[in-house]
Parts: sequence; C-alpha cells; structure tokens
Amino acid sequence: MSAEQDLITLATDDPTVAVRLLQVGSDLLHLVGADGRLLVGNGAWSYTLNRAGEAGRRAAVVASTFDESGGPGGGVFEGRTPCTAEVKPFTEDLVPGCSRLKWRLTFRLNAAGQPAGYVSGVLGRSDATKGEWRIRRDLAGFPAAVVYEIRPSGSRQRLALLLVGGKNLFILGPARQLLVGDENWSYTLSRTD
Repeated sequence: MSAEQDLITLATDDPTVAVRLLQVGSDLLHLVGADGRLLVGNGAWSYTLNRAGEAGRRAAVVASTFDESGGPGGGVFEGRTPCTAEVKPFTEDLVPGCSRLKWRLTFRLNAAGQPAGYVSGVLGRSDATKGEWRIRRDLAGFPAAVVYEIRPSGSRQRLALLLVGGKNLFILGPARQLLVGDENWSYTLSRTD
C-alpha cells in the first residue's frame, strides 16, 4: 500500500490489537484495515481524520507511494464535504448557500476504458451536473500519484481529486494541496460500487 514511513501504528495494552493510520497529508490521517488496505467509507462518513483546528487549511501531500489496486478507472464515489470556495463551483447550482454537501461522483468509461464523462449529484436529489474528467499524473514530487480532474460542461473551473488506495478520493485545492476538513466533514469521497 504505502511506504512504512507513512504508516503510524498506535499500540494498545493487548499486543494483538493495534490501530494503523496512513499519513496522507501533513494534517490528514486515514485508517488502515488489518489487511493493510485503506478503509473505505460511504456517503455518510469516511475514515479520514483531520487535524483539529485546521479546517479550511491546505495540507501538503506526504504519502510517498500510492496503491492503485482497484483503480484508476471509472466508478461511483460518495462523501460528505464542506461547501467551501474549492467545491462551490461544482455544487452551488445544486444546493445554493450550502454549508455541507452529501454528493456522488460517477466516473464513466467508454468501451476502450478511457474517461467518457462524469455526473455529479447531490444524494437524495434528481438533478445533477455533468462534464469531462481525465486522469493526470502531475502531483509535484509524486509521479506515481493518480489525480482525477473534473470540469463541468460549459465551465472553465476544474477540481482535482487524489486517488489513494484505489477506493478513496481526496479533494485537492488549486495548487494541488489536500483540503483539510473539520471534526464533522472531510474532503474524502469513498468508492461505493
């Protein structure tokens, strides 16, 4: 999954029980299962821990390698995120004035396995935005990292999402830094299909 230097292990009184976390960013940790893979949440919650008091901050990516099992490719990802300047261009038409958003991103592939558009919707609503997506490998210092980049139809706005563990997308800011959530919401979308 990741280089050992990116893993944090919390020991307990029972030597057979430990909690392992991947340090994805300088202010983000993600729980790792007993099988060594990142745990995958759903549309209601994620397994990402955000550094307290750093909400809205942009964090440096620190994980040195990225497991691509299960990706890159199409799929359905869901999660609850804050509605901040970085995500409002992708959500404001759906939920004006939102403070948080429970959304679903569906990445479609054509017959050749190439990106063929995405659909972004708010869970529980029938309206959606559509656009193009592509896979980028342009995260500075991390040539193996897979970044999904979406652009709504008729817009110049772009949103980048870092794929980690093949089943978790972490939303990136304009300069490709990880966004830090708060005690309630993270900027993590989990694969649900």
